[in-house]
Amino acid sequence: PAVKGMEKERIVSAERVKDDGNTAFPVSIQITSEDKGAIFAEITKCIVNEQLTISAINARKDKKGNAIAFVTVEVSSHEQVNQLIAKLRAIPNVVTVYRTNNI
Repeated sequence: PAVKGMEKERIVSAERVKDDGNTAFPVSIQITSEDKGAIFAEITKCIVNEQLTISAINARKDKKGNAIAFVTVEVSSHEQVNQLIAKLRAIPNVVTVYRTNNI
């Protein structure tokens, strides 16, 4: 309805691209955990076991002694993101896992 009144030169044609499952896009995830043992190794192992490519990682400890990792991975679907987040949350000592907009 609102499009009908627009000037024709301002309308841009668009078409939906078929998702064949091979199109990867970056997703950033923040993981906070208790700093016990080799938690960063466990996080990267979990991502590798999902056969995902890590394109960026930044890990540090905060002032409270928690381990914080910002990881960007290449995924091909939102289901893959949700599955990864669920598996990361299942790692012992992981406190929070959520998707961020830091790409």
